[in-house]
Amino acid sequence: MYFKEIQLVGFKSFANKIEIKFDNGITAIVGPNGCGKSNVGDAIRWVLGEQSSKSLRGTSMQDVIFSGTEKRKSLSYCEVNLHFNNSDRFFDVDYDELMVTRKLYRSGESEYQINKNQCRLKDIVNLFFDSGIGRDGYSIISQGKVEEIISSKPETRRLIFEEASGIAKFKVRKIEAERKLERTRENLVRIKDIVGELERQLGPLKKQAETAKKYLEFRQLLKDLEINAYIFQYENMGDVKLKINTKIDAILEEMSQRQVELVGLNQKYNSCMEDIDSIDENIKKLNNEILLLTVGLEKQMGESKLLQERISNIKNQNEKTNIDILNYENIIIKNKAEKDFKEKRKNDLEVVANKIENSSGEYAKMLKEYANLKVAESNFYASLKEEEQNFSDLNAKIQVCENRRRLLVEMQEEFECYAFAVKKLLKESEKNAYLKDKIVGVFAELIKVPEKFEIAIDVSLGSAVQNIVTLNEENAKNLINYLKQNQLGRATFMPISSMKPRYLSTDDKRILSTKGCFGIASELIKFDSKIKNVVENLLGATVLVDTLETAINMAKNSRFSFKIVTLDGDIINPTGSMTGGSKKSNAVNLISRDREIKTLADTLETCKTEYINKKEKISKLMLQIANAKSQIEELEKKKNSTEISEAVQIAEIRTEINAIEKDFVRIETQIAESQKQIENGKNQIKQNCAFVEQEESKIKVLLENTINVEAQGKLDAIKLKQEQQEQSKMDLQEKLKEINIQKDIVLNQINEINNKKYKVEMELAKLSADTDSMQERIFEEYELTYETCKEFKKPNFDINSALPEIANLKREITKLGYVNVNAIEDSKAIFERYEDLSTQVQDLEKAETDTNQIISDLAKEMSTKFETEFNKINDNFKITFKELFGGGNAHLELVGNDNILEAGVDIVAEPPGKKLQNISLLSGGEKALTAIAILFAILKLKPMPFCLLDEIEAALDDANVERFAQYLRRFSNETQFIVITHRKPTMELADSLYGVTMEEKGVSSIVSVKLSDAIKNIAQEVS
Repeated sequence: MYFKEIQLVGFKSFANKIEIKFDNGITAIVGPNGCGKSNVGDAIRWVLGEQSSKSLRGTSMQDVIFSGTEKRKSLSYCEVNLHFNNSDRFFDVDYDELMVTRKLYRSGESEYQINKNQCRLKDIVNLFFDSGIGRDGYSIISQGKVEEIISSKPETRRLIFEEASGIAKFKVRKIEAERKLERTRENLVRIKDIVGELERQLGPLKKQAETAKKYLEFRQLLKDLEINAYIFQYENMGDVKLKINTKIDAILEEMSQRQVELVGLNQKYNSCMEDIDSIDENIKKLNNEILLLTVGLEKQMGESKLLQERISNIKNQNEKTNIDILNYENIIIKNKAEKDFKEKRKNDLEVVANKIENSSGEYAKMLKEYANLKVAESNFYASLKEEEQNFSDLNAKIQVCENRRRLLVEMQEEFECYAFAVKKLLKESEKNAYLKDKIVGVFAELIKVPEKFEIAIDVSLGSAVQNIVTLNEENAKNLINYLKQNQLGRATFMPISSMKPRYLSTDDKRILSTKGCFGIASELIKFDSKIKNVVENLLGATVLVDTLETAINMAKNSRFSFKIVTLDGDIINPTGSMTGGSKKSNAVNLISRDREIKTLADTLETCKTEYINKKEKISKLMLQIANAKSQIEELEKKKNSTEISEAVQIAEIRTEINAIEKDFVRIETQIAESQKQIENGKNQIKQNCAFVEQEESKIKVLLENTINVEAQGKLDAIKLKQEQQEQSKMDLQEKLKEINIQKDIVLNQINEINNKKYKVEMELAKLSADTDSMQERIFEEYELTYETCKEFKKPNFDINSALPEIANLKREITKLGYVNVNAIEDSKAIFERYEDLSTQVQDLEKAETDTNQIISDLAKEMSTKFETEFNKINDNFKITFKELFGGGNAHLELVGNDNILEAGVDIVAEPPGKKLQNISLLSGGEKALTAIAILFAILKLKPMPFCLLDEIEAALDDANVERFAQYLRRFSNETQFIVITHRKPTMELADSLYGVTMEEKGVSSIVSVKLSDAIKNIAQEVS
C-alpha cells in the first residue's frame, strides 16, 4: 500500500482544485511562511476524522472552507480526496484502489465517502484502526505533536504507544463491552431495587395475615380484663386513699422534730462565729502595736549596722592600700636591681662585639653555598610539579581509554548499533547452534578496512553494513522464517551463492588514473575470498577519491555511471544525486569498532609503560629533594654555631645593647611612678583612720540609748498575748467543725423525710390519675361507663393476677402491629410479580458474567500485546536515541499504575555528556530530537505505509537536521515519507519537491520538481 494522491477543492487557502501526486521515497513540501504548505497536512488529518477545529488552527469547522480574498468570493463547500494503492490489501476492503472523501458545506452539513459510497465517520475510523494511520496515530506528526509527545502527561503520552502496539481496536472493543456491561448493571440494579421493594412489601403482608386472628383474640381478652379491673379500682379507691394519708401524717411529725434540732445547732454556730470575730479584732490590734515597735527598733539597728559596714569598708580599703604600697616598694627594688644587671650586661656585650669585629670569618662563603642549595631545591620542586601534572594527565588518559574500550567491547558483545532484528538474531545464534550454522556473519565484521577509508566505506554501504551473509538461499529462508515466527522484525540477508558481482566497465576503469582517485572500494579492503561475490556486489562499482572536487570531475567524465565516495563521506550517486555534509567525528560505526578497540588496547599498553617510567622519575626527584633538604638543614646548624656566625652575632649583640638602653628609660619611669603611688597611698590611709574614729563614736552613742531596751520588753509581752488569742481562736474553730457535722446529719435526715413524703404524695396522685385514665380508656375504647360496665363484672375477680395479664396482652398487641384484613390477597399478587422479576434478574446476572469474561479476555490479550510491543519499542528507542544524538542513553518506562493498561509512559533521556534526567529538563532541540527518536523506534517495530511529518525538525540545528534527514533516507525504502519543511538538508535528500506559493494573494498553488530528473538534466547540460 502507498499513498498515491491527494485532491483538494476549496480547503483553506486551496481555492482551485489541486492535485498532489506522491511517489515512493521522500516527498518534500516546501514554501515560505504563510504560503499554506501546512494546510496539506491539515487536509489529510481532516479526512482521517479530525473533529477539533482548534487542532486544524480554526475557531469553528467552517473555517476550513475557503473564505475568499479581495478578488475572489468565498466558496460554499470544501472537499478533500485521499487516494491509496491497496493492491496488497493493507486495508480490509476488496478494492485495489481506495479513495476516502470528506465534504463540508458552509451550512454545517458534512459527508463521508469510501470509493464514492456514502459512509459514517465511524466506518473511516475503523478502516484505519491499528494501521498507524489516523487522527490519533503516529503517521501524521507535526510540531504540536512533537511537543505533545514530550510535554504531555505520561497517561496521555501512552496513546501513541497503544496505536503502535496494535491494541487500539481491542481498546475500542473493550470500551464498548464496558459500556454494555454498565447498561446491564444499571438494568440489574433497577430490577433488583424493584425486587427488593417487593420483598420488603411481601414480608409485612404475610405477617399481617398471620397475626390478624391473634389480634382479635387478644383484644377480646383485654376488654374483659380492663373492664373488671376498672370496676375493682373504682369500688376500692377510698380505702387505699385513707391508708396513704395516715403515712403522710406520720412523716410530717418526724419532720417537725428534726427542724427543732436544726434551729438549736444554728444558734450554737452563730455564737461561736461571734466569739471568733471578737478574737480576730483583738489580734489585729496587737499586730498593729507589734508593727510600730518593730519598725522603731529596726530603724535604730539599721543605722548602727550601716555605720559598721562603712567602718569595715574603710578598714578593707586601708589594708588594700598597704598591700599596694608594699608592691610598689618591691617594684622599685626590682627595677633598681634590673638596672644594675643590664648596665653590667651592656659592658660585657660591648667587649664581645669589639673582639668579634677584630677577628676574621667565613660567613660570606657559607651564605653563597646556602643560596646555591636553595636554588637547587627550588628547581627540583619545579620538576616534581611538572612530572606530577604529566603523571595526573597520563592517569586521566588511561582512564578515558579504558572507559572507551570497555564501552566499545560491551557494545560489541551486546551487538549495539545493530538493527533490532539483527541484534536479536545474533544474540540467539550464540545460544542456538542451528542458527549459528546458517550465519556466515554480519558484513561489517567480515571485512577489514584501513582507517583512512573507514568513513568512505561506511557511507558507501549505508544500512547494508548490517546485512547478514549466508552461504545460500536456503539458510537465508530459514532465518527469515525464524524472524517471522518469533516476531523479531525484519533483516536483510545476502546469500553468497546468489550475489552477483558488480564491476566497472573498461572505459570507466581508465578514469581511475585521475589524480586523487584511490581506486575501487572492493580492492581497497581485506576480506575472506569466500565472500568475494558479496563484497563486489556492494562495493565493486564504488570508487573512492580524496575530495568532493575530484569526485565531481570524475562523475562528469564518466557520465555518472558509477558511485563515487570521498574520504569525508560525500557521495555522488549514479542517479546524479549528491549526499554530503558534516559527520560527527567521534561517532561509533560498525566498521571501525574492531580497529578502534585494538588501537585503544595498544594506546593503553603504551600509556601504562609511560605511567611506570613517570612514577620512577617522580621517586628520583623526591629523593633528590630530600638530599637537598638534608644539606640545607646541616648548613643552617653551622650558621647558628658561634664559630662561623660572626656577622650574625655582631648584629644580635648590637640589637641587645639598643634594647638595654631602651630598658634604662623604662626602668627610670617605673621607679618614679611607683614612688608617686606610695605617697598617695599613705595620705589616703591617714584620712581613712580619722573617718573610722568619728564613725565608731556614733555607734557607741546609739548602743547606749535606754529607750531601745524598754521597747523590746513591751514587744515581747504583746507577742505573748497574741499567741494566747490565736490558741483561743483555734479552739473555737474546732467547736465549729463539730457543729457543722451535726448540722449535716440533721439536714440529711430532713432530706430523707422529704423524699418519703414526696413518694407517698406521688402514690396518692397516681392512684387518682390511674382511676381517671382507666375511666377515659374504657369509655374511648368500649364506650362504657361504670354503670354499663357492671353487666361484665365477674365474681371473685383477682386484681393482682389481672394487672400483669393486662400488661402482657398490651405488649402482645403492640408486637402484632397494624393488622391489614386484606393482607392475604395483597401478598398473593405481589408474590406473582416477585417471581417474574426474579427470573429477569437471573438472566441479567448471566449476561453480566459473560460480558465480564469478554472484558477480562480482552484485558489479558491487550496487556500481553502491549507489554511485548512496548519493550520492542523501548529497545529500538535506546538505539535510535544513541544514533541520533551520537551517544548517550535513553529509555521508556511505565509509571503511575501497577496495571499496565492504565500506566503512563515516561521518557528518561541522557544526551552525551549529561547526567540521566527527566525529559522536561532538556532543551527544545533535544526534546524534538528525542521525539523523533521515538518515531523512528516505532517505525523500526511497525513500518507504516506512509508518514506525514510537518516541520518536526524546525527546532533542530543543522547537524541534527542532517542526521534526521539521513534517518529518513534509511527508512524511505519501507515507508513513504511526506515532509513539510523549510530546512535545506531535508530538502536535499528528498526524491520529489512540491513548492507551495501564493502567486495570487490568499490563494495557494503547487509547483512540483522531481530531483533525480533535475540532477540528470543539469548533468547533461554541463556535459
